[in-house]
Amino acid sequence: MQPVSLEQPIKLIIDDIVLKGPDIKFAVPLLDYHERNKNHFSPWIPIPKKEFYTLTKQEEILIDQISLQAERRALRFYISSHVQPERIIGDISFSNIIWGAFKACHLGYKIDYSECGKGIATKAISGAIQFVFSQLQLHRIEANVIPKNIASIRVLEKCQFKNEGLAEKYLHINGVWEDHLRYYLINPIV
Repeated sequence: MQPVSLEQPIKLIIDDIVLKGPDIKFAVPLLDYHERNKNHFSPWIPIPKKEFYTLTKQEEILIDQISLQAERRALRFYISSHVQPERIIGDISFSNIIWGAFKACHLGYKIDYSECGKGIATKAISGAIQFVFSQLQLHRIEANVIPKNIASIRVLEKCQFKNEGLAEKYLHINGVWEDHLRYYLINPIV
């Protein structure tokens, strides 16, 4: 079976949530999502540049995401609910996709502060992983998490990721080189 093309927009429906691939028309709701969650996300992400919180920058980011997807180097999903389909409540990224003998990528995800603890991240990530494993036929997904991010660790464990150990001073997050726990998941069908 040949892996699917990533040149077209992707939309996945998982129970009461919708995962949508990047689209330039998401710029306004994406900016709202980032502004709403500025404090919530800050302990877990690199410090954004000032222009990040502008409509122009969000449009540039979306254009870049669309391009990376078409080149099969990355895949991003924006999470919304059936009730409010235009409101972004989370995002999932499969970045650094490497093909050939490796067939692997890195997983990243965030969920709106108002949606935490509802199981949305676990449900969305599980559905996105199923797509990546079955349709793209990737072999391995890696996820790295700051040890004190207990909620994120719980999500990974619910999605059957295994802990591979500690990577010291792995990423520069919120102005500090943070240690990360390395998690992985192997595709059972490839």
